[in-house]
Amino acid sequence: MFTSFYDICASTPAVTDVLGSPPRIFPFDEAMQNTASPYVVYHEIGGSPENFLAGRPDMDDYRLQIDVYAQDGLTANSVKRILFDAIELECHVVGFNGESRDKDTREYRSSFDVEWYVER
Repeated sequence: MFTSFYDICASTPAVTDVLGSPPRIFPFDEAMQNTASPYVVYHEIGGSPENFLAGRPDMDDYRLQIDVYAQDGLTANSVKRILFDAIELECHVVGFNGESRDKDTREYRSSFDVEWYVER
């Protein structure tokens, strides 16, 4: 099982208003060079099964890092807020990873982590 991050974002009008339809949201290494901004890249950075003393786990905890790229910092942070509103009822925002600027593309990046519990 995996998180429903993409599906929730793709079905949220505020997200598709800024990221297109289908939204420019890509797993960790699938964003193509010269992708139109803004866009989002996400990847699994950790997690664990919810283990019991007896029997199999009934859910898994996934930790995702979500990076928003845009041509300016204001847009990157605005898209980040839109993503929060879209997904926060399904997961927990657990970390803010700061902001930076890509040395090659010169695009601004705003990053955060979420924890997502997924039933098996």
